[in-house]
Amino acid sequence: MLVFFCGLAAIVGKKNVERIIAAAKKAGREKEIAKIAERLQAAYDRTDELLERSDRVTESSPEEPSQSTPTEEDEQETPQSANEVLAGAIADLDERINRTQPPQKKSKPFSLDKNADFDEQLKQLNAALDRIEGRLDALEARIEGLEKAVREGVTEKTPKSAPVSQPAPDEEEGEVEGDREVPDAETCAEILLNAYNISEQQAAVTGESIEDGIVLGESAILYAMKEEDSTTISIESMDGEELFAAIQEQGEWEILTDRLSDRDKQEIATLHDLSVEVEEDLEEEEGQEKAGIEM
Repeated sequence: MLVFFCGLAAIVGKKNVERIIAAAKKAGREKEIAKIAERLQAAYDRTDELLERSDRVTESSPEEPSQSTPTEEDEQETPQSANEVLAGAIADLDERINRTQPPQKKSKPFSLDKNADFDEQLKQLNAALDRIEGRLDALEARIEGLEKAVREGVTEKTPKSAPVSQPAPDEEEGEVEGDREVPDAETCAEILLNAYNISEQQAAVTGESIEDGIVLGESAILYAMKEEDSTTISIESMDGEELFAAIQEQGEWEILTDRLSDRDKQEIATLHDLSVEVEEDLEEEEGQEKAGIEM
């Protein structure tokens, strides 16, 4: 257990680690906080590795130095509770992951509810780490796509179009499949948004996060950005090329980018039927839960 706290010293500083250990003992939560420390250290190590890989494949220089051990002066500037120190370290991870994201996909850094009790704060810290791990999974998938593109002689500076679906060996890219109807771009946008909304509902049930996108097949990621008066939906290839983008305002869609083939759009159309099935399952589960509560 001490090993995890020693590793944490490189992130938050020795004095802060002593504060965290003291708080954990006082609350009788040594195991719980040691587990958070272990997850936090692992997340920092993984973030360092992914940022290095990202810098290599995008041929960019780091925007900020690697995490350095805080000095005693840094630790004494603003006294914090043990959980606030851990929350600050998680917020730093959000900021570092944001380095790899375009402005519209940056995540707001984690903020701890300072008025919550100790155990509730521990739940918030674990939930935030779950979200961080989800962001790292999405980042790793994107970097692997970039690395594959580099191996194939393609970089972000020389993008190559990629279909949402992978054509079979005997099919030409973009070939229409049978007599299946090809939806227009506005219909595709509506289907994609509905699929995203349903995935969002599922994520809420399981406690997962989809803010870093939903992987479509093996070659693309679906994103959505919801604001008060508009919603933007987009698809990017694994090497970062925007294949499709649309914005909905006052119920009307405006198509911003459409590089999808007819075959891609046929594949998107199949999401509609799948979304209906998943939505029905969610409604059935919700009904069963309500019935159980009433009984």
